[in-house]
Amino acid sequence: MREDKAEKLKQLLARLSARQATAVARGIETERALGQESLPSEVILAALRPQLRHAGAKRVPTLCRLACVRFEDFLSDRRDVPRRPGLIPRATIDPWWQALLHVAGAEIRDFETELKQLVARNDEEGVALLGETVARAARGWTEGVLAQLDRRKPDPALKKLLADPLLATDLQEIVRVLPLGSAVKSGIDAVLRVAGEHGEAQGRQLADLGPETVTEAKLQYLRLSDAFGLEARYFALGLLNKLERAWTILRLGRALSWKPNDSMVRDTEFGIIGERLIADLQQQARDIVALAQARDATLKLAQLKAWLADYIGNAEGLLGEFGFRRDSVWGEAILRTRAEIARAVGAKLLNIGEAVLAVLPQIERANARRTLAVPDLTRSPDATIVAAALDGARFLSFLLKHGPRHGFGVAARETVDAIDEEIERRAGQLLDALRATPQNPYIPRQIAAAKQVADILFEDGRGDLLLRRLRNAQAAAQPSGGLYGVIG
Repeated sequence: MREDKAEKLKQLLARLSARQATAVARGIETERALGQESLPSEVILAALRPQLRHAGAKRVPTLCRLACVRFEDFLSDRRDVPRRPGLIPRATIDPWWQALLHVAGAEIRDFETELKQLVARNDEEGVALLGETVARAARGWTEGVLAQLDRRKPDPALKKLLADPLLATDLQEIVRVLPLGSAVKSGIDAVLRVAGEHGEAQGRQLADLGPETVTEAKLQYLRLSDAFGLEARYFALGLLNKLERAWTILRLGRALSWKPNDSMVRDTEFGIIGERLIADLQQQARDIVALAQARDATLKLAQLKAWLADYIGNAEGLLGEFGFRRDSVWGEAILRTRAEIARAVGAKLLNIGEAVLAVLPQIERANARRTLAVPDLTRSPDATIVAAALDGARFLSFLLKHGPRHGFGVAARETVDAIDEEIERRAGQLLDALRATPQNPYIPRQIAAAKQVADILFEDGRGDLLLRRLRNAQAAAQPSGGLYGVIG
């Protein structure tokens, strides 16, 4: 019963507008910060989180949130294995903070008392100063946690809290980012302001990096480089996290004269960015291969097409911006992703071709010598079959246009040519059958469905030609001019 009530509460909260959700969350968080909590705050805030994140709502501070502000530009819903540089899973925050409470509970409680007083006075400047202090302390506490984990006999409670070894990697990234936090955030904010002035930003997301925005990013990078040396690369990683098209970060690299030399080690400026971009492209390729190899892949061609379009955009963006050599480590990695995708997609083309041709159904009929495939004149393709055929045709058309540069154009062309020949053969059989059975309603419907397929696959009027041939056959079968069946 309690679970039913919680679910109903979540459904009710999900219907709130962003403004209403922000007001509810702020009230609950203020009560919690003042120690006056009277509602199931965690359940309510968890239900409101999507609206709050979308609205970029200002939240009532907690100690944990004050510390996380320093690396908020690195937080992600992703949980990559292995971890990517410059990304910290949001799911890590809770076990990290629980570990800090374990090693520094007394200090944290003292800070919480101070924060409660600042919130009660609505002292935003005091809260900001406390945030700086907490962030510095959090780095030291986190280093202490990592030191405990490195011991031959680590603290059992910490070992249980951080049982997943990837959490230690996340904590190491937090330790690296915390000292840079305010400086990196102000640098990213400056870039976002310039991008916003040129229509390249929405909120804290970057749609593009135009010339003026790149210039500002370069200035901020150089400023941070003077202060933090090589660690300034975390500014580039934070900026990368904001980009809709990740590869555009390479424009900053060109402005800074990074050398496109992928033999450089991971901790160099270009190395850490290149490693991340290549790793993400490899993950995209693995996802595409897995989807293409799924049993129901032909039912998910729209999704497969969308993923392929993203992959192609990223691969071409990488090559276009920096031009990796084909014989380099990263160049070879890009080529391997192409080959993997080409094999997986190529293996599905036969099934896709069959789905496309299902609009012209056939049955097998045996004679004295062999078994022949002849038209099935007893049915027309239903909406599901037609939709699957059109999805298949759109997918093949996409491969014809974008596949040649990525290794799957030849197989797509061969499949389309085979479909063209088979449509011609099957349509010819149908038109022959129409002369003997001019009132058959299924023949025109099959031809009309084939016309839709041809319109997608070919741009030379073959679909219209099919309909003209149908009308001519109908006219020949009915000299009086009456047309039977339904076209379309």
